[in-house]
Amino acid sequence: MAGRGIVLVAVKHIDQAEESRRLQEMYVQMSEGEVRAVADEGYDLTELARHALQAEISRRGLNVQIRVLVYLPDQTKLNY
Repeated sequence: MAGRGIVLVAVKHIDQAEESRRLQEMYVQMSEGEVRAVADEGYDLTELARHALQAEISRRGLNVQIRVLVYLPDQTKLNY
């Protein structure tokens, strides 16, 4: 049974690497306006997608912030 856990972890790692490459390719093909629009709704992205988007923003040298939601201790949501 222990061997199966190792295989599942390896498959998950490969899937994340493939997804990261897919996201990177997608963001590279986007116009600057599209990248800005995705960044403006960054709170809807997965962590992997945010990292790929930030890498593309940095690669292009854009002055763009990825918007995220911040939760305050009283559960108030703020867009940041």
